[in-house]
Amino acid sequence: FRAEAERYAAIQRGDRVASWPWGIGPLDEVAGVEPGTLTILAGLSKHGKTRIAVHLSVGLLRAGIPVLHLPLEAGWQGTWRLYVSRWLGVDSRLVGRPDMALSTIEILRGDAHGLYGVPLAMEDAAGLTSKELVARIREWWIRRGLEYGVVVVDFLQLCTDRGDSRAEVLTRVAYSLAEVAVRESGLAVLAVAQLNRQAERDGFSAAEHLEGSGGIQQAAQSIVVIDSLYMRAIRKRVADGSSEVPSARCAPFKAHVLNRGGDSATCTFTGDLALGRFQ
Repeated sequence: FRAEAERYAAIQRGDRVASWPWGIGPLDEVAGVEPGTLTILAGLSKHGKTRIAVHLSVGLLRAGIPVLHLPLEAGWQGTWRLYVSRWLGVDSRLVGRPDMALSTIEILRGDAHGLYGVPLAMEDAAGLTSKELVARIREWWIRRGLEYGVVVVDFLQLCTDRGDSRAEVLTRVAYSLAEVAVRESGLAVLAVAQLNRQAERDGFSAAEHLEGSGGIQQAAQSIVVIDSLYMRAIRKRVADGSSEVPSARCAPFKAHVLNRGGDSATCTFTGDLALGRFQ
């Protein structure tokens, strides 16, 4: 993971970088999140998309890169708990619970102030249209006088734009986000997107399972499709009536990357789902 370490070192020195790293070694070898572009992070429900976005964001925040996270689902508290968990290395299921272990409370008391000092902004974006989203992004960018930064939109299908078809709406939203990234050249936009249920029935996840994938592919610099082999194993065991559950501390993932130019790549990695840490 020397290349990944060198990219973080370059960021901390203030050097211009071609792309922000995911902080996941195998994925960084085939893809990055490029400033001035839109990147789509797609996957089935419960396949770890938000956790991977938070993992990327925390790595950049530690290097001093400003991040704006816009959760479009009602309430941002769940996303905030993922940031606390990833930042402190604490099981996300324990964060905020009244019966939290004393050892965890001591960790929070000693280290939580570090998270409050980083350039992270999080705003409730539930019910916004793409036009309103872009206005929020530009307000954050201009108000802070930023030269570079990352925006996470979570997730694409929850924008409330109207249109003749869902594919048309998603394409319009993607182009709006790509336009603001291009206009503010140091800004990278990462949009989380949901795959349709056909991916579950097919037994694999691909860009073709993304509604409006043709238009979105034209708007985005790259589409990163995540497939949680861990979640597929759990669903198979449930269907088979087995009580055995695979470990969430070393859950296997597969990523398929499709770039605008047409080239593609595939990699595998693992994740600790309790801590939201991937490698």
